[in-house]
Amino acid sequence: MLDAMKEAIGVQGSSLYAAQATASPDCARVCLLAGNICALAERICAIAARYPAGDPVAGECLDGRERCRHAYEAAAACACKQAP
Repeated sequence: MLDAMKEAIGVQGSSLYAAQATASPDCARVCLLAGNICALAERICAIAARYPAGDPVAGECLDGRERCRHAYEAAAACACKQAP
């Protein structure tokens, strides 16, 4: 399940970067994709929290949150509102 979520973040990220790279990005889609990436990252963090701190799975949370941050940076031109 964790691998599927990581793969989904990658797919959403590719779609996000493609959507925002156009001359006039579809901001609704860009913001939706950024939100999806962050939601997946938080689901990964919920799973990772079940593992001890030294386990490699626990590190997946940091990776997911970093991808979330990058998604909102990439979507900056659209001024997406990040969920609290």
